[in-house]
Amino acid sequence: MDQDHSRQLRQQTALAQFGELALHSDDLDEILTEACRLVGEALGTDFAKVVELQPDGNTLLVRAGVGWTEGVVGVATIQATDDTSEGYALKTGEPMISPDIDEETRFRYPDFLITYGVKAVANVIIIGGTDRPPFGILQVDSRVRREFSEEDVAFLRTYANLIAATVERLSVLNETRDASTRLRLALEAGDLGSFEMDVASGHITSSDRYDSIFGIVSVEKSWTWNALLEQVVPEDRAGIADAMRSALAESGELRVEFRIERAEDSAPRWIELRGRLDDQGDSPPRIVGIAADITDRKLAEQALVMSNGTLEAQVSERTNSLAESNAQLDAFAYTVSHDLRAPLRAMEGFARILQEDHGAGLGEEGYHYASRIVGAAKRMEGLIDDLLAFSRVQRADVTMKWTDPARAIRNAITELRSAGFDESAVTLKVTPSFPPIKADGMILAQVIGNLVLNAAKFKAPDRSAHVTIRAERCAERVRIWVEDNGIGIAPEHQARIFNVFERLHGQETYPGTGVGLAIVKAGVERMGGTCGVEGDLGVGSRFWIELDAAENSAGEGVS
Repeated sequence: MDQDHSRQLRQQTALAQFGELALHSDDLDEILTEACRLVGEALGTDFAKVVELQPDGNTLLVRAGVGWTEGVVGVATIQATDDTSEGYALKTGEPMISPDIDEETRFRYPDFLITYGVKAVANVIIIGGTDRPPFGILQVDSRVRREFSEEDVAFLRTYANLIAATVERLSVLNETRDASTRLRLALEAGDLGSFEMDVASGHITSSDRYDSIFGIVSVEKSWTWNALLEQVVPEDRAGIADAMRSALAESGELRVEFRIERAEDSAPRWIELRGRLDDQGDSPPRIVGIAADITDRKLAEQALVMSNGTLEAQVSERTNSLAESNAQLDAFAYTVSHDLRAPLRAMEGFARILQEDHGAGLGEEGYHYASRIVGAAKRMEGLIDDLLAFSRVQRADVTMKWTDPARAIRNAITELRSAGFDESAVTLKVTPSFPPIKADGMILAQVIGNLVLNAAKFKAPDRSAHVTIRAERCAERVRIWVEDNGIGIAPEHQARIFNVFERLHGQETYPGTGVGLAIVKAGVERMGGTCGVEGDLGVGSRFWIELDAAENSAGEGVS
């Protein structure tokens, strides 16, 4: 009886001492280590430990313990499988007792227990908080064979429940601290002040940042609603009072902007208050919220209004200027088309008359010069035609609609044959069908026509021309390729050939004006697309244009 009384006294003393520590300490590792020491002394075991269940739900880490040397606490792990006593305890929630592990046939034990000479083991589960998995297991280990009585097991379970309650308390405490810290950091990051106002008395409890927003930095301020109103400029007091009345009587939400004169320097500032009515529970109703200095934002808004007015004037001025420029371009196009073309044709006509009617009197040299005048006039007329085409593409009204590229390709092939490139001169390979695109039909026809003519014209002298026209779908876009086996373009020249008047070859070898690819680039960009070229010198070129894909829908035009 004396031994039983002594054992019960030790266990009750351990529970009391642990309970006092658990209430006053916030250090979980300290609490768990002391728990192991007290439980080991109360039961007279050589070792005690708390193993914590890890997030994977299968691994237990020795979180705290007594009697173990370095390399166990914080390091050793146990796998909670069905063939371990720890796995059994976690699975059933019931204590697990092994008086002699040498005779135990149900479970296997970790190597470190065998190394330390452990013979007897008792496990009890440490439950988790609400909707949480178990925290882990409280274990006591003895180097001698030992029977643990029902009273011993009841003591261990009570002890484990105290540990569980302590872990839950610290978990809630840490979550509260984390939430408080996050709120403080958020307020600091936003340069916000916080406040609480007692609705009945009007008394305001405020943070330091709240005080500094209102200019209170060197003295303490006893805030009330009336004291706040005193700093508001007279013109804005009615608005802030109305906002407060609405929050209290209707919406429960306070949001108001107003101007103040800051306390210490009378500086004018814009302030925004946001708050919510807290009228639940036994505590008196209050407004809880934040204050922000929004002066910079208000000044920016005012500057933006002024800037918008200036911008509108500038846009109007530039629109008028653009309209004037377009009118001048129209006049220029008319001049080029009529006033320049007429004398040019006269020059060509007179030169031909000289050749035909007075050729014998001109002599060989004179006839040669007359021929050069005719050729130059024809080249000039071609340049005028191309410049007018380039101008039309840049100024034309663009109508984007569902378009089948095959129509533009057929037109391009017809124009190519009409220009003298018959089937013996150029072999064409065209994909049977093309994805529909969003395009302006007339501009698309001109773009593809220029690309096909360009591919046929720049053929290599040692081989016949082969041109392939195909398309591919690229996500929400369609890329159309015009590929040839011609002379190709060196990589360093591929970017500039889309500029106006860019030519890489002389008139004698490959006649042209250097405007055709500029028309391609201008036309594709007017339709919201892109273009480019690939290839290399001597191996041919692969020109491409890319436009938005389109799905035909009822009622939509087709071009």
